Amino acid sequence: MLVTQLLECCEEDLRKDLTRDAGGTVTNSPEDEVLEKMKTLAVRRENIMVARVELHEMQQNQGEGIRSFSARIKGQAGVCKFIMSCPSCSKAVNYTNEVLKHVIVTGILDDIIQLYLLSIHETELEDIIKFVEAKESGKRSAPKMTRSVQAAGSSRSQYKISKSQTVNTSLKCAYCGTARHDKTPPLS
Repeated sequence: MLVTQLLECCEEDLRKDLTRDAGGTVTNSPEDEVLEKMKTLAVRRENIMVARVELHEMQQNQGEGIRSFSARIKGQAGVCKFIMSCPSCSKAVNYTNEVLKHVIVTGILDDIIQLYLLSIHETELEDIIKFVEAKESGKRSAPKMTRSVQAAGSSRSQYKISKSQTVNTSLKCAYCGTARHDKTPPLS
């Protein structure tokens, strides 16, 4: 029953290949054998070295946030199998996060953030991502802040301009005698 359901999920070409490879029907075969055969026929293995080179060449795209870039490189790193056995105890050691830190530093688009990342040492991957995320957020917010400061400054200067343009016509200039401006002679 389960093998029949598996076969129903396959594309027509894969189903035909499975049947041909088995030399007839596969519905009576054990489920794990059918799954293994499906993997060998349908999944194309990628060269790990090619995947690693592609990972190290990845760059952050214009307008792409660090979280999106991180997700993209993590997906690529999943193919790379950055696992090795410890020479002392033979335990499997996954060093994917160490590689991802290097890819972020070399692939980040912003040169200023990149320089800062180059100056820090032992930091966890998530801490680097949070730092870059904060810097990107600040860069996006900065123009809004400068516009509001400029707007506040310009409204004050408009007030000063209008205040200085108010002419008291009842007073006459001590120098020229006209009522167009408000000048008093300096005290001597």
